[in-house]
Amino acid sequence: MKTALTVAVALVTIVGCHNSKQPTLNSTERIEDTYTITAHTVVQLKPVYVGGYLQTGLPTQEDDYTVAYDADILKVKYASSQTSSAKPGDFPGTGLHEHRNDSDPDLSQVPQVGVPIRRCKLDKSVMHDGSPIIATQPTSEPCMIQIGDTLRYEPSPNAGNFTYVNFDILSEKAR
Repeated sequence: MKTALTVAVALVTIVGCHNSKQPTLNSTERIEDTYTITAHTVVQLKPVYVGGYLQTGLPTQEDDYTVAYDADILKVKYASSQTSSAKPGDFPGTGLHEHRNDSDPDLSQVPQVGVPIRRCKLDKSVMHDGSPIIATQPTSEPCMIQIGDTLRYEPSPNAGNFTYVNFDILSEKAR
């Protein structure tokens, strides 16, 4: 009886995990191949006065994030993003909207805290200046990659809609 109960519990557990809505990793990916935002902090910036006059048009807040990748902990801040209002069938690259931390910031594409994000694959080719090229991804799931002092998030790779989120890397340390 005890063996039958153990088998039933194991079967329910396996079926339950199989039917879970939690993000899963491709069987060839390891947990070390994913980024995870572990914290989001909104920092209110102090007003800037020059000659006794308040300077307007400057950002009033900074969005800081902590991101885990393998043994690294990255402290980053939202730098820029690009959204698209293009409709299906529109010419690629139309309806693009640039957003910056100091001008019309848009955090709508930033992943939620705790969601694993695949590491983007890089192309074997590089740009003429030697900078890496993000390759066509094996899946349309979002991906993220560190390129120099920038952490780039691709919410819909392979879609050709040119959307992204860039974070400036403020610091990087091992856990």
